Amino acid sequence: MVINTNPLMTAEDFFEFSAQTDERYELIEGQLFEMPSPITAHQFLITYVLVYLASLQRGKVLAAPLDVTFNARNVFQPDIIWISPQRFDRIVYRGIQGAPDLVVEILSPSTAKNDQERKFKVYE
Repeated sequence: MVINTNPLMTAEDFFEFSAQTDERYELIEGQLFEMPSPITAHQFLITYVLVYLASLQRGKVLAAPLDVTFNARNVFQPDIIWISPQRFDRIVYRGIQGAPDLVVEILSPSTAKNDQERKFKVYE
């Protein structure tokens, strides 16, 4: 669900807003999107992929919710994030600053459009 933000929000605005709520949101092209709670099957899939990547013992594997700031208008919470040792400097207090080496999105009916269209453009 999109929350009308006029004017468009910046990452700085987003972090100020999200510090005041317990709800999950993503900032996509300056617009605020509410993140619904995932279903059980979604969480099982995340667990399987997360455990596999962690078993490789290379890099850092993290799971949502964790903010990844791609630029001033895009802050996402990918389901799974993998960062190579060469990019550990992107791991900061507030999450990840810059693109991780790998993001995994488990598609759900409620978020598939954002994942496959809006967010995919930034991920490319």
